[in-house]
Amino acid sequence: RNKHISKLMFIGYLSTIILVLLIGRLFYLQVIKHDYYSNEILKQKQFTIPVDIGRGEILDRNNIPLVNREEQRVLILFPHLFISNERTVELVSEITNLTKEQVFNRISSTLSPVEFPVDEGIDWRDRRIIETRGLFIVDKSVRYSENQLLSHVIGYIHNIDKKGLSGIEMAFNNI
Repeated sequence: RNKHISKLMFIGYLSTIILVLLIGRLFYLQVIKHDYYSNEILKQKQFTIPVDIGRGEILDRNNIPLVNREEQRVLILFPHLFISNERTVELVSEITNLTKEQVFNRISSTLSPVEFPVDEGIDWRDRRIIETRGLFIVDKSVRYSENQLLSHVIGYIHNIDKKGLSGIEMAFNNI
């Protein structure tokens, strides 16, 4: 009978030690290493950077595009990934030639990606830009140029739902 009691005591002590070790490991992973694993999750996160309109080309009879003829370098900022502090807002302000207040107002007013035109003289391979979370510089096709040929015939699209509102753009909504 004493043998059974000592075996039960041994199993009880062993179970208690294992339980304490598991709780300690759980505390270590969830509290102490929280920042490390949060950053690892963000590194693995995939998302799409919207750089095109999602509509096709409009060509003339010689297969020369009438839209999407120019590219523009833009900065796309994801507010949910971007850490908004003095240094990062100043960096965006420097890249875009906007004031810090304008940058901060545009970032804080939305959760969707924000697009800023980039100053042409900026080196997009700058280490500060590469290391800033939520900040991407990409080349984006410009749907309509300022001196657009046949602009009244081509028409235009709505900025939100990307549906054609007039001209050829409207005629090809259902294709």
